[in-house]
Amino acid sequence: MPFATTYSFFKGDLRKSCYIQIFCSHLVEYMNKKKVNYVTDADIEKVKGDLIRGNNSLDRAKFDNLTAAGDDHTDNISKDDAEAVLRDIANESRLDPKSWCDHSAINSYTKSPKDNILEDLEIRQVIEKDVIFIEEGVRFKFRIKVGLFKEWLLKNQ
Repeated sequence: MPFATTYSFFKGDLRKSCYIQIFCSHLVEYMNKKKVNYVTDADIEKVKGDLIRGNNSLDRAKFDNLTAAGDDHTDNISKDDAEAVLRDIANESRLDPKSWCDHSAINSYTKSPKDNILEDLEIRQVIEKDVIFIEEGVRFKFRIKVGLFKEWLLKNQ
């Protein structure tokens, strides 16, 4: 497997190893089906594409750990609110995997305050926050840490 492609694809997913396991399982199935011994960049893109779109793509439930804290007693943010904010971040940063979404571009309607949702997602390490100091004050930018989830959000709107 080409190291550069594999590393760049999984770089943001390292904290959520279950997605690496899912991807690798699908990759091994693909390799066995195609009877190949070596993986190319095209193979990685094919498997990634199959996971994010089409009849056999991952469903929303596979990403529940990213959209909800998992404890009904402490989860004050709805999955729909979290997903709406995450979709805004994905859409704003879609052109470049390393790009960020400015706080001002997160405009979806949510029942919970946007800043509470962002704080929850950051604490749970679903997103990363960057602080930019400018003359007018401070700007915040965000990006989704799990690349597979970001791409899934973009393809499943």
